[in-house]
Amino acid sequence: MKIVNGIRRDGYMFSKHIVVQDAGVIAVLLPKRDFGRDLVLGVGGPVSRLEERQDEIVAFIREGIARHLS
Repeated sequence: MKIVNGIRRDGYMFSKHIVVQDAGVIAVLLPKRDFGRDLVLGVGGPVSRLEERQDEIVAFIREGIARHLS
């Protein structure tokens, strides 16, 4: 539950080394739509690069969602 609470608090998830060693994804939940599915927008890549630019990536994702889907 600690992980879920962190995602809710931060508004995004950063998965690291889960599917492939040294790879990860930063993902943000998209606004609800009428088709009944929860979807996310994510950016994947080497964990080291995602960590270096984490704040910037999250800001770009949120900006894109606000501009195009809100």
